[in-house]
Amino acid sequence: MIIYGYRKTKTKSIDRLEIECESCGKTGTTAMQFFQEYMHIFWILPVFPSSRFATTSCKSCGYTTDSDAMPPRYKAFYDKQKPLPPIWLFTGIAIVLFLLGARYWQQQHKNVTEQNRIAMCGAKDAAPERIYQVGVNETNDEIDFSKGNHKMSKLIQIVAITNDSIKYYKGYQTREVSEDIMKTVEDNHLVNQFDTFHPYTMSVSDFRKLEIVNCR
Repeated sequence: MIIYGYRKTKTKSIDRLEIECESCGKTGTTAMQFFQEYMHIFWILPVFPSSRFATTSCKSCGYTTDSDAMPPRYKAFYDKQKPLPPIWLFTGIAIVLFLLGARYWQQQHKNVTEQNRIAMCGAKDAAPERIYQVGVNETNDEIDFSKGNHKMSKLIQIVAITNDSIKYYKGYQTREVSEDIMKTVEDNHLVNQFDTFHPYTMSVSDFRKLEIVNCR
């Protein structure tokens, strides 16, 4: 539950106004206090400023008034002297804007990363150390060098590339194409995901026939 409300803070004080008191007529005996009201959360965090007001009091006769009911000459002085809201009262708004900006930047960065990944996965040439999620034959669980709508897939990691061949490690797991096996790679050590003792070889032309589902 968020607890919020309004508080006030004194922003300025003038001890002697060069105006006559509305009650006793003495000059230089009236003091004016300026206040700023602001919204807060949990009594600590100021969110944004709201209304401004002032009060006056005569040190001679005790006459008091506020900005809503001030005589015209008091009001004119108030309008001329009232200060702007302190910058710290905008802390809440600043935090919200910062969080929104950070969220926007994170989303934009994610979009750019995803676009780069899509472009990378769509590249016709393999890249060393890159990991691909490729379609496999449902019958024998082997990599299928044909462009088709495969239901099952597994990971391969490119080890080395020569002019006409590609050496790669084959992943142990076979999952449905709709599953993101890459998450497993990110959450676990790569050594546990690939048969690094038995590298396989494919031709460059065969690689271009693969159905690449995902890549990192």
